[in-house]
Amino acid sequence: MRKSLSWLHIVLAILAFILSSPGVKGQEPNVHIIPYRLVPTYDSCLLDVEFVSPVTFHNMEDIQRNETTEIFRERIAYELAVPFEKNTLFEVDGKHYYMLQVPYDGSFWNFKK
Repeated sequence: MRKSLSWLHIVLAILAFILSSPGVKGQEPNVHIIPYRLVPTYDSCLLDVEFVSPVTFHNMEDIQRNETTEIFRERIAYELAVPFEKNTLFEVDGKHYYMLQVPYDGSFWNFKK
């Protein structure tokens, strides 16, 4: 009786390791990192969002780029308003994104918008 219980425990332990491994559950999502920084402006709004040349913008049409930029701006405002939602993944059109705030150091970025 004792030997059958020990074999049963070994089999259950092996099954638990196999089922808990990440390879069985599926692949991790491909995450696009969107770096941005808050820059001062000289008009009625005190801050503006400047995207630091995300690679995902280069292959987009103008309309899609504008809509995606607006979604990113809303997400940045949401993360600033709700601090515990900062540094979390979110999904737009089936793609996973991560917003990364870069500190403002007074320099200018001359990337294509």
